[in-house]
Parts: sequence; structure tokens; C-alpha cells
Amino acid sequence: MMPGAEALAGIEAGVEPGEAEAEDAVQAEYPRVKERILQLVERLIPDRSRVLVVSKGDEELVRLNGREGWHFPRTQTGQYGGYHPADGSSAVAHLEELRTVGADYFLLPSTYFWWLDHYPELEEHLRESYRLITRRADSCLIYDLNGPPDGARSAGQI
Repeated sequence: MMPGAEALAGIEAGVEPGEAEAEDAVQAEYPRVKERILQLVERLIPDRSRVLVVSKGDEELVRLNGREGWHFPRTQTGQYGGYHPADGSSAVAHLEELRTVGADYFLLPSTYFWWLDHYPELEEHLRESYRLITRRADSCLIYDLNGPPDGARSAGQI
């Protein structure tokens, strides 16, 4: 016998018990995450810098008080691309394309730390090519796209 509408009320397709509550908790915390990100950006990134932000189109997340926030990924006109990169190689290629046209920093909100597992090529590229400025579980990680990773030798060092 099929359950009636009353028995199915409140049940979301494909959602395990407890997942909806976990998602609600993440959504409730998101405004505080954005607030902490802005505080870190103001403290760690110089004015007039260009910052790539994994934003999923959130315009508030790219408003960085004196810094130019760019959606990542983004279109040629600067709008949110409307998608996640197809794979890690695509993410790296897009990052490098935007770096060559002026991006100074890469910011990954903590709500998107799953990108580091999903796009291992991106995580490796960032770690091996650029300096990590901060990584905080309660807000974000930020890489300086103009500096080598900590401990890296410049071409002039022996």
C-alpha cells in the first residue's frame, strides 16, 4: 500500500535522516562565515587587490571593502559562471587565466573546502605554486597568487 500525502509530508527525496538538519545548520552559520571572511580579508589583503572568490554567485561574498572581488569561476564579462569547473585541470586553467589578467589572491570559503578533495589538481597547484596566507576552518583559506609557497626558493637562491 502506498503511503498517503500526510505520511510523506516533510520527507525530502534523496535526503537521509539528519541531512536536512545538518544543511539547516550550515545555512544558519553562513552569514557568520561571510562576516569572518570579510574581517580576514580586511586584515590580510591590501586595498585595491583583486581576489578570486569561490562564491556560487553570492554577490555579498565578492563585496570586499576596498578590494575587487571576482567570482570564481566567472565569465569573460565578470559574472558568476553558473557552474563548478568540470574537473581539477579546468579549475587550474581558469585560475591561471584569471591570474594573468590581474587576480592577486584566491579565496575559498570554508563552505567549499570540499573543492580541495573534489579538485585535487587545484589543491596541489595552489599548494605547490602559491603562498598560503591563512586557512581557518571557521571561515576560509586564502592564497597569495603573486608569491611562491612558503619555503620555496627563488630562481636566484642556491
